Amino acid sequence: MLNLTHSYGILPSHHSFLRMTDSPFVILTHRLGTDAQDEKAIWIADECKAAGKLTLAILSLPIICFEGEKRFINGLEGASKISQHVDGILLFNEDSLAYYYYNSYNQGKDFSQIMRKLGKLFSDCFKGLKEILEERNDLDDKPMDNSELIETLRDCGPFTVLTGESEKNLTSTFDQALNSPMIGKFDLHSARNVIIKICTSDNFISEDMVLTEMEKFTKDFPRYTNIKWIFSEKQGSDSHIKVIILATGMDSKL
Repeated sequence: MLNLTHSYGILPSHHSFLRMTDSPFVILTHRLGTDAQDEKAIWIADECKAAGKLTLAILSLPIICFEGEKRFINGLEGASKISQHVDGILLFNEDSLAYYYYNSYNQGKDFSQIMRKLGKLFSDCFKGLKEILEERNDLDDKPMDNSELIETLRDCGPFTVLTGESEKNLTSTFDQALNSPMIGKFDLHSARNVIIKICTSDNFISEDMVLTEMEKFTKDFPRYTNIKWIFSEKQGSDSHIKVIILATGMDSKL
């Protein structure tokens, strides 16, 4: 996995990025709004695609009230251009997400708190995507063969990552993920591909509990949806549960 982060106009050297990883996939994170930096991101994406790597981009849009409408519009145009050079994009709309946190949480109306929430949400999306793509063997922690998953995500288009974490309760963990602001205006049940990863300690969740949640989750999806389940069990007594949902090929709600 390769993370190329563009933050406020700064991109790492792009002469050695292909030598940094033997992984079959690349996650490109990029902050939109500047034409010159968007062109660099496109160049990097083209090099990754030419090397045969699954190339997914998490693109961050500017906040209008701080960076102006012109930069925001430039960001939308940049996202459209970059989307033609990668397999899939997750558009992280900081503007709408900031308003979501402002309106949803009484505790979140302080700007610094809102920015911390945005930072955590972005981090959760990136880490969740990485955890799904970088599937590892629970016994020896070595990477597993994920070639089928990689091919499934080729040219997947728009995607989103939903995450949930809790103690002891798988149902509330799923509810948290499904109520993530990253669902935005997407209709999850229109997705072509849905990958769900459940992470927990070994023997902590009963088989019946898992089967119940699997049935609840899948019952409203049409038959053509490609659904893949990944289970990760670590040894120990930790009661922490994590759910990651990666969905691609969704329609937008009106």
